Amino acid sequence: MKHLLLTILFLSGLIQANAFDAALPETKTIAWSLKKADVSIPSLDLTNTTIREIIKFMDRSDGSPGFFIDVDVSAVTNKLDKKVTIKAKDLPWLELLGQVADLLDSDILVQEGVFKLVPRNKNAADTK
Repeated sequence: MKHLLLTILFLSGLIQANAFDAALPETKTIAWSLKKADVSIPSLDLTNTTIREIIKFMDRSDGSPGFFIDVDVSAVTNKLDKKVTIKAKDLPWLELLGQVADLLDSDILVQEGVFKLVPRNKNAADTK
């Protein structure tokens, strides 16, 4: 009887432990990145805001750890403190990134889980 009770308690503990397992993030691929970027921002009012702050907002647009898209601006840091104004309704996330890329005179390189902004005159092969 004692062994049966211990077995039941042990199995009960396993079942409870499995019930609280968090879902693992999906594997990040280029297709995953484009799917996650396919969202619209309902209302955007960024007045006199630095590009650096806009990038921080975009990095956090899907606040779950492991499920977010990273915007890498390490190759275009010279204009991040420029202040801009962007106001829009139902603005696609990718369109906002395109506006930021234009402000930084950069291209967008899509990688697994990362949208990397690189200077327009630089060859994409040099960014790896």
